[in-house]
Amino acid sequence: MAVEKAPDNLDYRNTQGEIYLMKGDMKRARKIWESIMEMNPDFYKSAGKVPKLNEYMTANS
Repeated sequence: MAVEKAPDNLDYRNTQGEIYLMKGDMKRARKIWESIMEMNPDFYKSAGKVPKLNEYMTANS
């Protein structure tokens, strides 16, 4: 897996989060995106995904 070979590559991590989301694993996707935002809060591809996902999870729980 690309993330294992380049764990600091935020594009790879973001894609991993997208894959988890497509599979319905929202908790795992959120965890990935939270880790990205800790590494780089300005990473535009992940900015805003956690709040939107939290909103969705709250509304559909």
